[in-house]
Amino acid sequence: MATILSALKLVQAKRQAKTDSVQFRRGKVLVKLDEQIELAKALRSGQTLNIKRVRKERDEMTGVLRTIESVKRIKQFWFKSESGKTCVELLYGQTAIEFKKGVTAIELADDGQVVEVLQTLRKAVEVGELDTHITAASEVVKARFRK
Repeated sequence: MATILSALKLVQAKRQAKTDSVQFRRGKVLVKLDEQIELAKALRSGQTLNIKRVRKERDEMTGVLRTIESVKRIKQFWFKSESGKTCVELLYGQTAIEFKKGVTAIELADDGQVVEVLQTLRKAVEVGELDTHITAASEVVKARFRK
């Protein structure tokens, strides 16, 4: 038996720790921003965006687990304000991230800027400029679950 194990390289190693919570949240926001950019590009070109979601569902009669593929609903991060201007919000869950105290939206000059603003937000999230804001929004989301 010792001869079999001697053919392998044995080392003392530690597993890598879980990813940092800030990195994890940043990754979640980046995925959502990528979806929003794709949605904005699709709507600009007159198409619809169908992102598939796979989920498991148990059949009540047989008890067998089935895999079901469905279209994921995506809520737009942009909207028309009361003044008629297009505004973009960055959402963490359903909570709008505050860029400054009480400021949650970016006003655009025209509708064509949506993709560019979303890409700018993506760059800001990627380099970590909004980490404190994302953390604050995640604390609000956590507070709702603690009730």
